[in-house]
Amino acid sequence: MRDFPQRRLSIERTVRPLLSLSKFLGRLLSLVMLVYIFMPVSYADAGIDISKSSVSATVGENLKAPSESVIIKNTGEDVVSITVSKPSGKDWLGVNSGCGSLSAGSSCSVSISMTGVGKTTGTYSGSIKVKATYENSSSTQDILATLIVVPLNIEVSPSSFTYTVGEGLRSEWKSFKITNNGPGYGYAWISISNNKSWISDGKSGCNLYVGKSCEVSVRVNSKGTEVDGTGTYTGKIGIKSGSAKKTVSVTMNVVPLNIGVSQGSLSYAVGEGLKSEFKKFKITNNGPGYGYAGISISNNKSWISDGKSSCYLYVGQSCEVSTRVAASISPEVDGVGVYSGKIGVYSGSAKKIISVTMNVVPVDIGVSPGSVSMALTPGCGRLSKTLTVKNNGPGHGSLGFLLSDNKSWILRARSSCYLNVGGSCDVSISPPSKSPSGVYTGNISVTTGSSSKRIIPVTMSVNQSPAFDPAGSFAEGSCSEYKGDVMITPSTECGATYSVLVGTTPDNLIEVESGETVGAEPVNVSEFLEELDTTTDYYYQVVAVNDVGTTESEVVKISSEDFQNECRDDDSDSDPDSEPCAELNWYKDYDNDGYGDGSAEAQVACERPDGYKLLEELNSGGDIDTDCNDDDNTFSPDAEEVCSDTIDNNCNDEVNEGCCEGYVKPSSMSVWPLISSYQYAGADKYAEMTISVGLKEPAPKDGCTMTFSVEPVQKTGGHLHEGSRPKGTVTPDKVVFSEGSKEEQEVKYKSSEVSGSDKVKVVLQEAGVSLDFEMDIKVSSLVSLGGGDYKLKKMGSDYGHEDMYSAQSWVKSAFGRIAAAYHKKFPKASLLVVTDASLPQGGLYDYKKTWKPPHKTHRIGTDIDVRSWNIKGKKNREEFEWYACKNGGFPMLEAPGKTNEHYHIFFAPYSSRAAKYCKDKEVVK
Repeated sequence: MRDFPQRRLSIERTVRPLLSLSKFLGRLLSLVMLVYIFMPVSYADAGIDISKSSVSATVGENLKAPSESVIIKNTGEDVVSITVSKPSGKDWLGVNSGCGSLSAGSSCSVSISMTGVGKTTGTYSGSIKVKATYENSSSTQDILATLIVVPLNIEVSPSSFTYTVGEGLRSEWKSFKITNNGPGYGYAWISISNNKSWISDGKSGCNLYVGKSCEVSVRVNSKGTEVDGTGTYTGKIGIKSGSAKKTVSVTMNVVPLNIGVSQGSLSYAVGEGLKSEFKKFKITNNGPGYGYAGISISNNKSWISDGKSSCYLYVGQSCEVSTRVAASISPEVDGVGVYSGKIGVYSGSAKKIISVTMNVVPVDIGVSPGSVSMALTPGCGRLSKTLTVKNNGPGHGSLGFLLSDNKSWILRARSSCYLNVGGSCDVSISPPSKSPSGVYTGNISVTTGSSSKRIIPVTMSVNQSPAFDPAGSFAEGSCSEYKGDVMITPSTECGATYSVLVGTTPDNLIEVESGETVGAEPVNVSEFLEELDTTTDYYYQVVAVNDVGTTESEVVKISSEDFQNECRDDDSDSDPDSEPCAELNWYKDYDNDGYGDGSAEAQVACERPDGYKLLEELNSGGDIDTDCNDDDNTFSPDAEEVCSDTIDNNCNDEVNEGCCEGYVKPSSMSVWPLISSYQYAGADKYAEMTISVGLKEPAPKDGCTMTFSVEPVQKTGGHLHEGSRPKGTVTPDKVVFSEGSKEEQEVKYKSSEVSGSDKVKVVLQEAGVSLDFEMDIKVSSLVSLGGGDYKLKKMGSDYGHEDMYSAQSWVKSAFGRIAAAYHKKFPKASLLVVTDASLPQGGLYDYKKTWKPPHKTHRIGTDIDVRSWNIKGKKNREEFEWYACKNGGFPMLEAPGKTNEHYHIFFAPYSSRAAKYCKDKEVVK
C-alpha cells in the first residue's frame, strides 16, 4: 500500500491524455450537431429538403387567411415516401398535401390554410408533422403553424347624424356606409342595432366580403313612448361583428310642427237669427319631416262652426276646412252687434290661431208692395190685396216672421211665415164687409228677431155709389128671339144683384127674373117679355142690391099697342096675321165633333142655339150619348187611342187597347261578384245579370220597340269622385217585337267596377211608356270594421272615399283575433293600424287606377292593409305574421322601405298565398 500514490500517479499520467481526447471529441460532436440544426432540413438517409419550418397569419374574426405552400424536395438518389399530418383538435388549421412517393430530385407541395371563422380573438398554434421514410429508416420534422385572430377592422362613415323633425313626424332617410377592412378574406356578418325605439336603421345587418361596403338607411320618428314632445333626444346605432364594435351617434331635434293656414282671420256679416255662408281656409302640414300628423281644429265660441274637428295630413298635404257662424240668440249672442272668437289649429305643441269676427245685422225684410191701398165699393164686396214677405238675409237658414196690424179693420189671412233665406210667403189683406164712407189709414208690422222690422202703410177708401143706372128700353129689330129688350148698366166695375118685377098694374108687381151682373157691361134682363101676352098692358121694374143698399128703377109701362107695333117676327113682313117660325129640336154637341154626351135635354127653338146640332147632323146615327168628353174634340168614337196616357180616348170604355204594353223582369235587383270568381292577379271585374223583357199582349200591326239606357246615380257606394259615376251597359240596347209577337227576350246588364246604383231606363217607344228601375251594385255581407284591439286610419274625404273600412263579417272576426293575440303578446306596443279594407258596398277601390300598389283585391271585403311601421322589431313582426297565418290570413309586405310600407293580408282561400307568405308557420285549415 506504500507504493499506491506512485501507481495512482502512473495511472493518471496514462489516462489524462485519453480524457483530454474524449473531451475534444465531445466538443467536436456538439459543434457538428449545432451546425446540423441550423442547416436546411436534410436527411442524410432520405435526402429531403423542406422550404419552410413555420407559417403564420393574422386574420379578423370570422375571416380566413390566404393559403401558404411549403415545398418538399427529394435531394437523394433513391425514392422517399412522404407523409404529412396535422395535429388533432385544430379545426382552424387545414392541410392539403400533394406528396406521396418522391423520386430522386422531384418535389411536392403542401398547402396550409388557417381560418378565424368561429374563433374569438387570440393566438392559436400547432405543429404539422412531415415524416420521410427510406428503406427501413424514417425521420419526422415539424412545421410550426401560428394563427393570430384579431377584431374585425370595421370602418363606418359618417359616424354621426343629426335630424330636425316636426313633432309627430318622421325624418328623411340618411345613409352611412359600413366597410369590412379585414384583415383576411371571406365574409363577415356585421349586425346593426339601436338603443332607442325612435331610431329606424333600415337593416338588421350586412354580410360583407373583405373590402366591400353596404349602405344603411337611418331615420328617426318623433312618435313613441321614448319621445315626450319637443326637445333634443340622443341615441346611438351599434355596429358589431364578434368583438369589434363601432358606434354611430344619432341626435333628433323635435320641433313644433310647421302648420300653414291660408287665412289668419275670417269675417262674416249675417242677419240676426241666421247662419252665414261657408268660408274656407286651408291647413297645410309643412313639416319638417315626412309621414302624416293629426291636426285638430277647435273653436272657443258656440256660434262658430268649423266643419271638421281634425285633418290627417302627410307632409306637403293640405285640407280645406269649411267654417261659418250662427247669429242665433244664445248665451254668447245677444242680438245685433259685433262678436269676436277664434279657431285654434293644433298638433302637439304647434298652434295657429284664426280670428273670427261676426257682424250681426238686422235681417233685410223684403215686403212687396211697400204700401197697401184698398177700396170698399158697393157691389164689389171686399177686394183683397196680396202682400209678399221675403227673407233677404244676409246669410242662410230660416226664420219666423211675425205680422201684426194697428187697426181692427185690417184683416190679415195669416199672422206669421217661416222662411228660408230667399224664400217668400204671400199674405192676403182684406177690408171689412161694411164700413161708412171715408178714407181709413193704418199699418202692418213685419218683424223677426229683436231688431228687424218693416212698417207697411195701409189705406182703405169706402165709396157709397149706387149699384147701377137702371134704364128700360125696347131695342128695335131684335124681336126674333125676344119680344123686346130691357137693358141695365151697372155704375161700377163690380156689378150688382138684381130682380125684375112684372105685373098688369103698377101695384101688383111680382118677381119674374133675378140674377147678378158682373163688370160694367150692360146686361139684358128681358127674358120675362117672352112670357107676356101681347094683347095686355104690363108694367115692370128693376131692383138692384149692393153693399150700400137697394136701388129701384122707375115702373115702366109696356102697352099692348106698342108691343104689337114694335115687336113682330123678323120674317113676318109686317103682316100681323103671319104664322110664327117652325120650332126644331136641337141636341148638345159642345166640342163640335159630331157626337153628343146626352147630358142636356133637347132645346126647342126656331134657330140653332150655340153648341147644338140637329139629330141628323150627329155622327152617332141617332144616339145622343156617345161622346165621353164633350168639352174636348180629341175624345170621341172616331178618335185614335193614345198609348202614352191612361185615358179612354176613343170612348169605348177601354184604356190603351191595341197599344204596346210591356214588362221588365230583372233576375235580381242586387248584383255582386262571387268571392270564388276573384283572383289576386285577375283582370277588372264587373257584375252581370240577365233582364227579361216582354209584352202583355201580342204586338199590334206596326210592332213594338223597347230601348234601354243607363244613368248612374250620383254619390252611391261610398265614392266621392268628380263628375259622374261610371255607368253600366245594356246589350243589346234595343229589342223589337214584330206584329203578333209577345215572346220574352233577354238583354244583358253589365255594371261598372264602381259600387253604387244605376238607373236602367226602359222605354216602350210606340207607347211612350217608361219602365225604369234601379240596379244596386254591391258586395253582400259587408260590415264595418272597428271595435277591436286595433285602430282605423280614418282619412275620410281627404283620402278620396267616405269610408274604406268594411269587410266580410268572417274577415272582421279573423282580424279581431289577430289583433287581440298581438296586443296580448305585446301590451306596450302600439296598436295595429288598419289603413285600407273595402268600401261599404265593395267594388273598385281605386277609381282612377293610380294608387300604388294596386288595390284590385280590395273589392269584396277579404283583404286588409295594416301599417307595418307600427310593428317595431323583428320579434314583433314574426309574431304578427304567425298570428295572421294561424287565423287564415296571409301577410305580404308591400312597398318595403318606403313611406307607404304595409302588410297586405289576404283572407280569401288562395292556396298559393299560404305557401308563399306562411312558410314554416302554422296555417289555419
